[in-house]
Amino acid sequence: ILKFGCQPRILCRKPSATNDNGEPWITLRENSQARWTSAAAAASHTMMLHSREPRRVWLLLACLGLFVCGSAAKGPLLQASRALQAQKHSLLRHRRLRVGVVEDQTRDKVKSGQRLHSKPEPRWSEDFVAPPPAENDFQDKFCRATNDVFKQVVIAPFQAYAEIRPAKLKEDGEPAKALEKMLSPPEYPGISRPVWLTILGSVPTGLLWYGWYKFSVEAELYEDSLRREGRATSCGGYGTLLPFVFLFLTGAVLSELPPFSLSPVPQLCFQAGAAWILIGQINLYRRVNELVVEEFGGEPPLHEWWALLPPPLDVVVGLRQVHFLAKYWASVRGEKRVKDPIAEEYFPFISSERFTLEEFVRQPRRWFWFTKNWADFW
Repeated sequence: ILKFGCQPRILCRKPSATNDNGEPWITLRENSQARWTSAAAAASHTMMLHSREPRRVWLLLACLGLFVCGSAAKGPLLQASRALQAQKHSLLRHRRLRVGVVEDQTRDKVKSGQRLHSKPEPRWSEDFVAPPPAENDFQDKFCRATNDVFKQVVIAPFQAYAEIRPAKLKEDGEPAKALEKMLSPPEYPGISRPVWLTILGSVPTGLLWYGWYKFSVEAELYEDSLRREGRATSCGGYGTLLPFVFLFLTGAVLSELPPFSLSPVPQLCFQAGAAWILIGQINLYRRVNELVVEEFGGEPPLHEWWALLPPPLDVVVGLRQVHFLAKYWASVRGEKRVKDPIAEEYFPFISSERFTLEEFVRQPRRWFWFTKNWADFW
């Protein structure tokens, strides 16, 4: 079977009979059909069937060869992919400087081999109007439409308070106070909200303030995409948060009202809301990776797919997103760097460079402040 790559055939010799040429008769059984023939005819018939059927062994060897070649080329392909990604982020940064997000670009020339650090001054234009979506850009159309539709269902006072405003920057580069950041509406460039501030606002309020944080972050990145790239890559504050809230409220109400309580409709609402916010979170991680690489270079700090992992691993990548986004906005706004004790001292994994799940498990130095000096497990 392995040699010819064809179906099994049973050749049974009939010793008591011969044909006219003196050759013994044999029976050829194939596909549950039997007939008498000579040995020469049987061999000819076998080769004919072999020529008609696919050569499975050669196909298997070809697949194995492709696998070996792919494994050998994995390293060069990854290097080429990273080079293309670095070139893409370089072009994005050049576009940001060219489009007019900042009105004055000053660069501090440093030693050779070090990266030039830009200190942009944001320029807020009240006359800015986002360009219309491209004809075939369905992502841009969907994101803008979703944000606009859900914005209309919100009461006017909240819309007025949550309207994005120009950033209030201090001349000495000092960041705003904690309470001012917590109560501030979204700004452009975005507000730097470090991990300690996010925890301070979220825990005492039962995650209510985190909802405001999520809304503000999405609104700022939505504005940033429109001003810098001329297109939306996320659904904004309204389009990201409100579908999740409405679906969960609908599911909670229907679960108490018959006959809906006896149907799968409430559970479908809960699952749809969870899927929506999860997709938005993955997209947020993607966007933060692009911004961080664009501003600081190097490797993207987040694994987007970690949002799909169960707790506490999804919390790990969520805290890292908060830290690196705050670091990015502080750099863009030209604010003085303030150390985040939660992210940089007590829980080093938050501010650590990019790492894999295997590295996170075997390297306790990334876990807590009291495990920084522990050796790797393997």
